Amino acid sequence: MGLLFALILICATAACSPDAPATDEAAAGGDDLAVHVEPDQAAAWGIETGITTTSDISSRVSVPGVLGLNENRTAQITSFVTGKVVGLAVDLGSYVREGQEMLTINSPEFAHAQADYLDAYSLSKLARRDYERALELWETRSIEERDLLQHEAELESAITALAAAESALHSYGVDHDFMDALKQGSENLSLEDGDPDLIADANLPILSPVEGRVIFRDVVVGEHVDPVRTLFTVSRLGTLWAQLDIYENDLPFVSGNSEVFIKSPLHPIIDFPGRIVYISDVVDETLRTVKARVEVTNV
Repeated sequence: MGLLFALILICATAACSPDAPATDEAAAGGDDLAVHVEPDQAAAWGIETGITTTSDISSRVSVPGVLGLNENRTAQITSFVTGKVVGLAVDLGSYVREGQEMLTINSPEFAHAQADYLDAYSLSKLARRDYERALELWETRSIEERDLLQHEAELESAITALAAAESALHSYGVDHDFMDALKQGSENLSLEDGDPDLIADANLPILSPVEGRVIFRDVVVGEHVDPVRTLFTVSRLGTLWAQLDIYENDLPFVSGNSEVFIKSPLHPIIDFPGRIVYISDVVDETLRTVKARVEVTNV
């Protein structure tokens, strides 16, 4: 940018001076964009020449901001069902692992979902046996093809119902190991035991989806909860987010490669280094600022 400006300035000065000597090439109708200046004339005009180089231009700006949680490492934990809290496994300030149990909720809704899954599993097994038997009979021409197709349709319907029941259980946060144990319990159920509902447990454990510190708790044993209420907040506090408001006039000096230091009133003599991870593309119409997010190590 500086070199281009210097060249334009030279061209403008030379064009305005009546003392600028014309070279033979210019007189001969050469390149109209070329300006030739003799060394003694350049010295008289104060023009200096040198080798072109590149350099970094830096500027320091100060912007306001708010320090908060790293939302990519924070989770708000709610219940998947409506029910009664029957147990708490962690407390405010506890450090939890990903997948660790936070609390237990007794919910008839969860028990019914397990019973529906077991019913669908049993019906799918029965439908598969009927289809395999029908296939053997059709191969020996003991039944007609339409009977085989009927059993095939019933099997497909049973598989679809099982998949729907499995998805319903997944929505409560349970994994395949839980379902395998449920099916194993159904296999071990004797005829004398009767209803598969006997192996369906109404107690649903709520697990932490992230590792971190429990920084919020709003639940006690014995109360009824529902899915819209936040019971715990867990966050990994190793890094924090600083939400900055960059003034419109300062935007040319800010980029993703900018060096950032965070100052806090709690530690006025310490600069906390950070890095810009996001700059908004939208300017606030009222404040004429742009939002930026800086990730800073929490030490």
